[in-house]
Amino acid sequence: MWFRNVGKYAESDTYPDHLTKFSAGTKFKFRIYTKNRFGKSDFAKEEPFYVTPDSKPTTLLENVRVGPARDGSSKVLVSWNEYPRADYKSYDRSGCCIHVVVGATDAAGRWREQDWGCVDPRESGTVAGWHDSAPFTQHSVTTWFSNERGRTEATVAIGYNRQMPPDTPQLAKQQAHSEPTTVTVRYQAMADDDINGNFTAYKVTAPVDEFNANYQSSTLFRHKFSQILPLVFDFRL
Repeated sequence: MWFRNVGKYAESDTYPDHLTKFSAGTKFKFRIYTKNRFGKSDFAKEEPFYVTPDSKPTTLLENVRVGPARDGSSKVLVSWNEYPRADYKSYDRSGCCIHVVVGATDAAGRWREQDWGCVDPRESGTVAGWHDSAPFTQHSVTTWFSNERGRTEATVAIGYNRQMPPDTPQLAKQQAHSEPTTVTVRYQAMADDDINGNFTAYKVTAPVDEFNANYQSSTLFRHKFSQILPLVFDFRL
């Protein structure tokens, strides 16, 4: 950012503070000439560029989001609003980073974390995580911005990787005898690890003609069980 300030000052004056105070990480230079009623002088020798010192950044990353990666993998896409250049508090971008630390459980239920190091502060997102994560695994993501003078407070966001179709439900071994207009179907309630996403409902279908061309169906919403239990569904033909 450049400023051009021209003023009228007596010999004993000093340049006013409000024109010489720049924010951290500002690059500037100045030129001086004198002027009276007969005209003005040439510029004095041009001074080199100056850069004001860095200071600790304070602006948090905003709108941090965690969702499934768009490449079809089991990783997550972490995104945020582009960090404002004026908030770097540093002229040299090479010393500035956005940090992304991702944590999640592995297939065996063990917690693991990975630091994605220095992400270019001009970026507004990155893919992180692991290829072997189970579907619909919760990921905790911690992000912050830093320069050579310090770092901001961290921002934490929660999200999930991709969902997949659920595993096949298992019928219970003991099935009830059918009544003339009722079919009772027993099956085992599925564990969360077998659902692979946000559960909506179990759905039972049955043919209504001998060619299996037409089906009636009904839906039974899943209840939350602490262990696998048999459920009973009465289907009216």
